[in-house]
Amino acid sequence: MYKEVAPCYALSLFEVNGMQDKELQALDKISAHKDLLDFSEVFRLIKSDYYRYWGCYPGLFKILLNAILKPLVSPACVGFSFFFWHRMNKCKSPVVSMIGKFQVKRYNLKFGIDISCSTKFGYGVYLAHPTAGLVIRGMAVIGNNFSCLHGVTIGSNGKGDGVTVIGDNVYVGANACVIGCINIGNNVTVGAGAIVTKDVPDNATVAGNPARILNYVNIGKLILNPVTTK
Repeated sequence: MYKEVAPCYALSLFEVNGMQDKELQALDKISAHKDLLDFSEVFRLIKSDYYRYWGCYPGLFKILLNAILKPLVSPACVGFSFFFWHRMNKCKSPVVSMIGKFQVKRYNLKFGIDISCSTKFGYGVYLAHPTAGLVIRGMAVIGNNFSCLHGVTIGSNGKGDGVTVIGDNVYVGANACVIGCINIGNNVTVGAGAIVTKDVPDNATVAGNPARILNYVNIGKLILNPVTTK
């Protein structure tokens, strides 16, 4: 299992909750300088994403094949390919980072994906059917083993500059909306079509409009091929 240390930019719920308003407003301005990673760290993140899709850790050839060539003929590889470039966007190398940013913006235009280059993700991201529309705001901090289906919006309510925080092992179903500067805890399942506007505690399953807690029994059941970190 994957045992790399989580990246420095994946802030914990407690760190974000402890920020003052001025710090939250400044977070977006400093993120581009604060979150740059060594290429080895970027590569570990990419390998963790690959594991979420195919359940194994690849060599460089398979990563490049699925990130660059297969998306030309297979929509199933678009999610991994997008995050390959999103990870590259965080690289300390100015050239690699510039290419990553260009590709992220190109994918946004080509496939109807609207995910900011400044959005922060932990290890093991899985996007199912991203070409069917997906929006994730720049002021979001998302933990490890994030799974997201098509039609999802994680956005602002237009009332502040705070951060949307999503914990580890979170599954967001198709056409769900997570709106506002709220905290989604660890091991949370958000049902299809749910409208979430308030904090959700750890291990909860929520659904409906507005979203309500249904139970605490589906902990991590929908997270396929989770990576583990220590």
